[in-house]
Amino acid sequence: MIKKKKNLHYIYIIIFFTFILHLLSINFHPTNFEGGYGAFANIFEQTDKLRFIESYYIAQFNTYIFSGIASIINEFFPFLNGYQSVKLLSALGYFFLGLGILNIFKFFDTKHSEFSIFLLIFFNSVIWSYGHRSFNDLFSFSIGIYFFSNILIADNKKSFYLNIFFLGIASIFKSYNLILLIPILFNYFSKDRKSNLIDFNFFKIIIIFLLPYIVYHLITFKYLGFLLAPKNEDLQIAIIGNDSSRNISWVLNNFIFYLGYLTLITLPFSAIFFIKLNKTISIKTIFIILFLILFSVYFEKFLFISSELDLGPIQKYISPKLYKSIILLCFFIFNFIIYTFIQNKKFYEKVFDKYLILIFTIIFYLLALSFIKAAQRYLILPLPFFLLFIFYVIQPRIMVISMLVIYTFFNSFLFLNYYATGKSTELIINYLKEESIIEDTIPGVITPHVYHLYNHCINLKPKSECSNFSNKAISISSPKYRVVYYKDNAIYSSNIKIFGINFKKYSVINN
Repeated sequence: MIKKKKNLHYIYIIIFFTFILHLLSINFHPTNFEGGYGAFANIFEQTDKLRFIESYYIAQFNTYIFSGIASIINEFFPFLNGYQSVKLLSALGYFFLGLGILNIFKFFDTKHSEFSIFLLIFFNSVIWSYGHRSFNDLFSFSIGIYFFSNILIADNKKSFYLNIFFLGIASIFKSYNLILLIPILFNYFSKDRKSNLIDFNFFKIIIIFLLPYIVYHLITFKYLGFLLAPKNEDLQIAIIGNDSSRNISWVLNNFIFYLGYLTLITLPFSAIFFIKLNKTISIKTIFIILFLILFSVYFEKFLFISSELDLGPIQKYISPKLYKSIILLCFFIFNFIIYTFIQNKKFYEKVFDKYLILIFTIIFYLLALSFIKAAQRYLILPLPFFLLFIFYVIQPRIMVISMLVIYTFFNSFLFLNYYATGKSTELIINYLKEESIIEDTIPGVITPHVYHLYNHCINLKPKSECSNFSNKAISISSPKYRVVYYKDNAIYSSNIKIFGINFKKYSVINN
């Protein structure tokens, strides 16, 4: 008991330390379309708020609520700008994530490795790197996990339904939180009840959960004319959408990458889980594994790297063929893990049903995502639960320590890359402004990092009703110059020095 309380103190320290450390990036220039959140986090300064929000949906297709909350922070703390407010909000997600994880430990009654699981969740590069960013994903999924965990451990009806309502609000931030309704309903029926028939309380849960989500989107439809999100090619649903390239093969490829990527970022613990649950590895199993390795190496040519499910800035150092082979092999490992779990039902004793619901929800969630888009950040939601699942067996302490060291290395690399990309972009933009050629320059390769700086009113309909909400917004008048990756003899090149090393990332050239 004393050790558990001591670990709890350490966990609180880690949560606070993580929050503070992530504020180091509060002034970094945004990258990869994250700037849209901060650029529109000042709604209270606008006279025409409706047109302002309409303009937001040109830069972002996530709901406005994240930037709206950041606007409130910006209003109460005027020394912060919109970009800083969204960074602060994103980092605050760690408090909700940490408290949610502790509640989940309580629900699943974990007997060991709680501290190790917590560290590995917080330091996992997929979760750690998004806390530095202005994206809404970490905060949205964290509040989803937090309110979901409160539902699991609720000791009275008032708390139960109140947290269901707040989870519905969390789904407004990110629609993917809707998936959490599945384990809630399954858990409702798994409790000691006189009947398994659907009753009034079943519908009550659904209504309370969906009410804030439906109301928000009906208001959006009334004032902005669209449901869920504006039309966007990036959100075309496979098979039933207008994009013919998004067929069943595209969905299957995404699904393989999702399951393979989830397994990859939880190695070696997922492999150790499989080995420990089998106790002994038979000759037959060894031959199957060897066959799957050869199978993966050969059939990787039928796969493509799904959208954002790559290794980010590290990908350029790894052969695409090798990477696809690893993902395919990890996909098979995941299936082996689930098969082993079901075969060893007695090992889980009373918690088998809980974990079965958990695994089913993860698989269904990733399958649903496969019809829309493949992206690392969507794994923030299932990752803590999957780690909890594979840590049901005792994992070697040396392996935990080794992986924390590896995570720290990758997190440092990703942080420096984030800084270098943002700073290089900032240098290019400042140069173009100083030389008064910014309106004559196509942003080219830095477009994702500066999209929020440009005037997109021309894309609004009707154009006559569009107003420019920032007199500093950039409008391109002529394509005389272009921004490209670094080239010798360019008009200008960004150059930053980190630890004595020069990083020349972008150049301005004649178009």
